[in-house]
Amino acid sequence: MIGFIGLGHMGEPIARRLAASGSQVAVFDRRVESADRCLDEGASWLTPVEMAACCETAMICVATFEQVSVVLDTLLEALPEHGRLSTIVVLSTITPSQMLLLAGLAQPRGISMVDAPISGSDEARENGQLTLMLGGDRETIDRLRPDFSRFASSIFFAGPVGSGQATKLANNILALCGLLAVVDALAMASAYDVDEDILRAAISVSTGDTYALRHLEFWRSLKREHPQGDSPDFVKFMQKDLRSALAAAGDAGIQLHLVPAAIAAMPESLRELWPESWPLPPTAVEGQTGHD
Repeated sequence: MIGFIGLGHMGEPIARRLAASGSQVAVFDRRVESADRCLDEGASWLTPVEMAACCETAMICVATFEQVSVVLDTLLEALPEHGRLSTIVVLSTITPSQMLLLAGLAQPRGISMVDAPISGSDEARENGQLTLMLGGDRETIDRLRPDFSRFASSIFFAGPVGSGQATKLANNILALCGLLAVVDALAMASAYDVDEDILRAAISVSTGDTYALRHLEFWRSLKREHPQGDSPDFVKFMQKDLRSALAAAGDAGIQLHLVPAAIAAMPESLRELWPESWPLPPTAVEGQTGHD
């Protein structure tokens, strides 16, 4: 049985697909109402303490490293001497060093840790076509691959624990810095009365072609459609993975040259992307340096 903890914007559809496609799944979220659609698909309800005793695998899909840590501590503290839990999969995006820290806590209890951060649009999430970037023991990952394939169509083994997180952060550097570059490019072209449709058509067959420009409608609708879109901290949410990438680079003893500038530029750049949403409350644009 899989215990699935965290039924938010990404977690609930994943857990629902797991249950609907044949996996035996137990779910938990502090908001009991979030589990309703999963229960309708055949999932059961267990607390993390109960999962530690009843489930072979636990999947954690929460927002922050602090939340992942709390869930892991709860599972490990509740683990009975002869419990069935053998693997914990972290679907959240954290840093490689944070993932290694968690693995170090789990290993003495005989628990294998797998990092499996997710990438994909809302459409990919609903259709089971997400991308998984995996780090951990290859044998463990191969055993879990049938369950992963129920919600992901692109599954990549990146290497040992932490490698999946490094791969995801590299992806998000390109995604978010690319988005800021698109905003600047649109502003410059607009200043010279270049029609946006013509601009996008020309770039799509030129060297400037980017995912962010090809999927500009997704980015333009993100704040309106995302559950945290109305939060005064949404800009900080958008900056989070770039801050994590900066922290990961520091842990590795390397310097990222573009990322700090992107973090600082993001509030003003997003003002251009979502002009109807500005001004945001002051707390949304504070804390442009440092690591969350």
